[in-house]
Amino acid sequence: MSWPDAKLRIRDILLGVKVTNLFKNPSFETDILGAVPDATLTAVLDPTVGKVGTSSLKCTGSAAAVETVFFRLEDGVTRMPVTGGKVYTWSLHAKTDFTFAGHIGVRYFDAGGVSIVSSFGSGIVSGQVSTVAAAEGWKRLSYTTVAPSNAVSAETDIEESVGWGAGKNMWLDGVNFIQGGDIPYIDGDQPGGAWDGVAHADTSNRGIRRVYLNPPPTIQDWPCAIIYPPSLPEIRRGSGLREKDYRCKLRLIMTDEDADVASELVDTFREIVVDAFDVDVTLGGRVTQAYIESIEEMDTFNYGNKPFIGMESFLRMEMKESFAFA
Repeated sequence: MSWPDAKLRIRDILLGVKVTNLFKNPSFETDILGAVPDATLTAVLDPTVGKVGTSSLKCTGSAAAVETVFFRLEDGVTRMPVTGGKVYTWSLHAKTDFTFAGHIGVRYFDAGGVSIVSSFGSGIVSGQVSTVAAAEGWKRLSYTTVAPSNAVSAETDIEESVGWGAGKNMWLDGVNFIQGGDIPYIDGDQPGGAWDGVAHADTSNRGIRRVYLNPPPTIQDWPCAIIYPPSLPEIRRGSGLREKDYRCKLRLIMTDEDADVASELVDTFREIVVDAFDVDVTLGGRVTQAYIESIEEMDTFNYGNKPFIGMESFLRMEMKESFAFA
């Protein structure tokens, strides 16, 4: 067992840390697959109006009725996978030529496809009803909820609770359904983003793009992680056993954006980092035991005279090995 060997495994784990947008067609750049409107709504791709990219989903009412647009996988039937007990955030951007009043929601389902519970959110205004007025332009609505313990899938929606109205239009774009807190929109075309498969037809993620094995003078990619040379607080010897106890600082640089944006990124990535090392407590057999000892609060770090926001975590590693003492 050695530190250089363990460091390579730490790099591999950190490169797997990411937040995934579970909706596969989030910016409607090429089609509107995955969006399922009620029968009295007409849904088309509008290539002239967009919040993210150049296009959006345009929904037009044909009657003064309560209407809903559901979001599923691209076949329009299969729901998005979730894990029971985890936090999920559903958000999207909306623009109208009328005053929308309604809510956005998440519907969870068990392994048998039976609906468990519908969670409705309040968007970004207080109370149950969210509004989007024509004069507002694009407005972001967001809702964070916890999946029931027996949930395995979910669909999301936006519902007009007053009555859509014949000839009234709403444009939807920048759709996000993620495990974690309310972080900025993700797709593979965004800075720091990547597609997990085919662009605009698969999940996308924002994750650790690069791991520096030693502190760099400048940062070229972010989110990124920096592995600092560890301290060695104690070496214990006795009965033919040597135990080395390393304490390694991992600095995660999340963004160069403002603090409000960064705080949600840090909150979400903090949990993922802890879980990632809990899954591999021996670093692939490189150490006897490893765990995140602590994670510090969000902070600002300067690299190349440029400020970045991130956090520091400390990884504790125990290495026990037989040793023939002279």
